[in-house]
Amino acid sequence: MIEGLGGGYRVSQNMEIIPKMTQAGNKETTVSTDNHRVQNDIFSTENADTSISPNTSLVKALAYRSSNGSNLRTITHNRPNTLPPITHPKKDKGTRSIKGPFAGKKDYNYNDHLTAAFVELAERSRKAKLPLIFATCTFNDATHKKLKKRVVSKSKPRSIVRKFESWIVKHWKTDSILVIEECQNSTVLLPSGNSEPRLHVHILTYANSNEQKRLEAILKPFSKQTKIQDTWTNKRPYNDLDAIEEDQFGDIPTGEPDSNAKHWLNTYKTTEEHNKQWIHTIHPVCLRGADYISKDLNTNIGDGRNFTLIGLKQAPQRRLELFKQGQALGKPTNDKQKAKS
Repeated sequence: MIEGLGGGYRVSQNMEIIPKMTQAGNKETTVSTDNHRVQNDIFSTENADTSISPNTSLVKALAYRSSNGSNLRTITHNRPNTLPPITHPKKDKGTRSIKGPFAGKKDYNYNDHLTAAFVELAERSRKAKLPLIFATCTFNDATHKKLKKRVVSKSKPRSIVRKFESWIVKHWKTDSILVIEECQNSTVLLPSGNSEPRLHVHILTYANSNEQKRLEAILKPFSKQTKIQDTWTNKRPYNDLDAIEEDQFGDIPTGEPDSNAKHWLNTYKTTEEHNKQWIHTIHPVCLRGADYISKDLNTNIGDGRNFTLIGLKQAPQRRLELFKQGQALGKPTNDKQKAKS
């Protein structure tokens, strides 16, 4: 048992952080360092004894990362720590923003609905042994106008994203997160002579290469441009530490990754304006994709909210579980204060 965490805590061989219930009904937590494994039952009664006794604050920090999805966010130089726990669905605050130097020039956004949905999506991706993918389809003029056209009906009108979902769900039933947004640099000319921002849809799902091609074909009739990727690239300035590392392990590949440069694997550098060098690192699709598409969720486009799910029926329950996990952890523990007491 690890003291100072507000109850009994147990450490599994996988080092996963899972609240459990003891026979006495006390909450107990298992700890894991597997960033891609998600526990289905956070109140499992499975025993997992080991002799590992990690530092209390470290255990709790890892537990918080698991309870709000941060263990599924790739760490980079400009990703802020997302510390707040998942909120109860009835007290939802919508998309929240983080300001500060680590957020870069723009605020860093995240949304508890999308976080919980992505945690569920990542679990299903892992079980299917298929990579997570991020698709963006920029709608052609005809699709845009059809989506924006209001249909006079006695019943409540469907949101734009639900309308689009109804067009593709007959052909694409794989678990997915869909978000529709307005383009910043592309417009559609209307019959009135005015123009308005063109719509596009982001889709987070999982698929092998053949299924990715099938998804592209499904989107083609609606598309002005479609991009599907199973990776994303982080870009940062070259620094002194990179120079030291190059002295030890050889030059960073230029222009694209080099499979023969074992140390650098998914990393390469480029030289741009004023001979400034940049480091590019390729990462798998992660929760930061859901954070990225949460930026405009507080702004309705058409009738109702602008995101929906295909499948992922357990996402609401997943959110409730993550909320309970955060509640079970309580407030952060100060090891120094505990030692004095």
